[in-house]
Amino acid sequence: MLTFEQIKELIELVAERGLQGLEVERSGFRLKVDGQSTAPQVLYAAPAETSYVQAAPQPVPPQPAAIPVAAPA
Repeated sequence: MLTFEQIKELIELVAERGLQGLEVERSGFRLKVDGQSTAPQVLYAAPAETSYVQAAPQPVPPQPAAIPVAAPA
């Protein structure tokens, strides 16, 4: 069986050396440490569909007709 310090050293070794992983088996005790992948994982999201709603034309209130005003005499 491994001590906490030994396990910690193995984890640090994998991280420092950039290893993909490490497996140790001792007296029926098995430990597997996975490292980070060399290529970063890229996730793509589909763009959301956009829908455009055209506003209904606003009614124009009726304008009063111009009333001719008599010119002063």
